[in-house]
Amino acid sequence: MQFKIIENPELSKQMKRVVSNAKKELWIICPEITQRALKWLLKGVDKHLNINILTTTKSKRAVKRALKDLGLTTSSNVFLSDVLHAKILMNEREVVIGSANISARALWIGKRGSIELGLYMREKRVIDSLKAFARSIIEGRKLPEGVTIKKVKILYGPKDLSACLIDLFRKASQNVYIVSPFIGIEIIDQILEVINREHVRVEVITTMRKQDIKTTLQDLLAIEQLLKSDVDIRRLDTLHAKLLIVDKSIGVIGTFNMTFEGIYENYEVCIVAKESSLVEALTKWYFSILQLSKIYTKKI
Repeated sequence: MQFKIIENPELSKQMKRVVSNAKKELWIICPEITQRALKWLLKGVDKHLNINILTTTKSKRAVKRALKDLGLTTSSNVFLSDVLHAKILMNEREVVIGSANISARALWIGKRGSIELGLYMREKRVIDSLKAFARSIIEGRKLPEGVTIKKVKILYGPKDLSACLIDLFRKASQNVYIVSPFIGIEIIDQILEVINREHVRVEVITTMRKQDIKTTLQDLLAIEQLLKSDVDIRRLDTLHAKLLIVDKSIGVIGTFNMTFEGIYENYEVCIVAKESSLVEALTKWYFSILQLSKIYTKKI
């Protein structure tokens, strides 16, 4: 399997290449899609390309307008799920899974944008599994089993995600690094169980934007409880990536936030990697954004 960790601005370029490389079929699975960003992404595609878009009711109008502007209405299918949170872009041979929505900020349509993280793969079994995942959502069927190739496993939430994360927390013996823009009180017990063990260090990089706190996207009660337990919390307000590293030997990259919705309710994709080069790349990326973050001091 070919895979590569990618971040902005390379992430948006790779997503554009996946679109350009599509010969017969393109899947866009994303909850938040803006008209401007979708037009940028699909500009120049073959008018006969079979385009399947799975999104939310919130993004339906923007998607329809973009497809109409590009003359792609007749070759496109639009499906809706309001508990969708997975972000997947794939053609017949390659896929990008990551944190980025189809928006100007996420795709860096401009000089800068949000901090995003994705994984690029070329593997037919992964593509087939992801298509089965999308069709299960569309048709209201049971989600498929995940797929494992060598030391990389693809899981789907909420079906298998919560059990996987709880198991990883329980097995942690040295350190746990959590990257999530939002932290929910519902997952605190699992994290505290790790913290209460001797010699296990827990670090969290998250956001503390005023608007997110006001709208309860960011749960201050969860943050305060972690602080009381001496968790090292770092603030990085441009963050939108999601990552978990356990003992520097297991890396989890996906589309889920560390919230109740992200772990127990939404349709998500989770990639659990034990392959050493991939874990090393994820760990290196973690420490690179750690340098950009600031210690949270409770001052919003």
